[in-house]
Amino acid sequence: MSHAISHVIKEVLVKELMVNVPVDKINDEDSFQSVLGLDSLSFAELRYQCESLFNIDIADEYFVPDYFSNLKNLVSLIVKLQVEQTSTVS
Repeated sequence: MSHAISHVIKEVLVKELMVNVPVDKINDEDSFQSVLGLDSLSFAELRYQCESLFNIDIADEYFVPDYFSNLKNLVSLIVKLQVEQTSTVS
């Protein structure tokens, strides 16, 4: 499941946020800011894309560098929120 999430986020980074790194060259621990070049607007768009694509709500408390620093941390957050928000609905 997390591999699929990771691939979707990589596609968003390249196709929607215009990251100039091929999808297959983006590593789990590459810094979104220093390695991939995301700026504040890109982070806001990435949040929106993740909410839309994964049917989750990313509260402001999670929209912080700890979770949005790299792919590994963001995938972990998405999996966590999917579990939490699915169990809340059930």
